[in-house]
Amino acid sequence: VYSDDVAKLACIIIENGPKYRAYNVAGDDKIDIMDYIKKIAKILDKVFNHYDIKDDFLMEKFNNFPAFFDKSLSVDNSAVKKEFSFEFTKIDEWLSKTVKFCVENEKKLSIND
Repeated sequence: VYSDDVAKLACIIIENGPKYRAYNVAGDDKIDIMDYIKKIAKILDKVFNHYDIKDDFLMEKFNNFPAFFDKSLSVDNSAVKKEFSFEFTKIDEWLSKTVKFCVENEKKLSIND
């Protein structure tokens, strides 16, 4: 989710008061982690080299633990969209801005310095 969307929603909720106790704040885009990483690599003009680990290997190695097989995470954002008539920024609009900001501000953002 785009940080500007989160900030805008926070202001809207503060100004209008929440109707519900909690909201799922998540964009509309459904993307798995590998595609997300590939998008970032493309923005950075880098080649993303990886290999796929076979599901049967993971099942054997991690005792059928299902979390390893869910390659995406999505939540229902319909309450926040409906109550506040809010539209989330599409990933192709915000990801490039975010990656470029991080690259340009790497030293400022570093927690190791």
